[in-house]
Amino acid sequence: YSAGITENAALGTYSSYDNAILAYQNGYKIGQSPELLGFIAYCWSRMGAYDKAIETINLAIDKVPQNMSYREDLVTFRAETGHFEDAIWDVTKLIEQQPDNHQLYYDRGLYNFELDRFDEAINDFNTALAL
Repeated sequence: YSAGITENAALGTYSSYDNAILAYQNGYKIGQSPELLGFIAYCWSRMGAYDKAIETINLAIDKVPQNMSYREDLVTFRAETGHFEDAIWDVTKLIEQQPDNHQLYYDRGLYNFELDRFDEAINDFNTALAL
């Protein structure tokens, strides 16, 4: 995940994602930190609750719209749920802001490939390689 969230960071000292979510939600009530929203979204995604992950990461994006990591997480969550059209739209917006980011082109190539858009996928892969 692009926000640098790892399983260890998300779980912390908690024994389950459910416990971690509860702790982070309680912390969020106190401090309103978008970073905690990122942790919560990650936990939801690891539990397979992608609708909740998307809803939560969108809250983080609303609080810090310039944070590209949260936007990259949104793309990942959409792709993991098979919403490749939405993922392509979101990653294209990221490419507009980060045109030299080879990973974004590679990811969009994967999503185009999933939709059998092979010419677009090849173009994206070639761009990623050129960068």
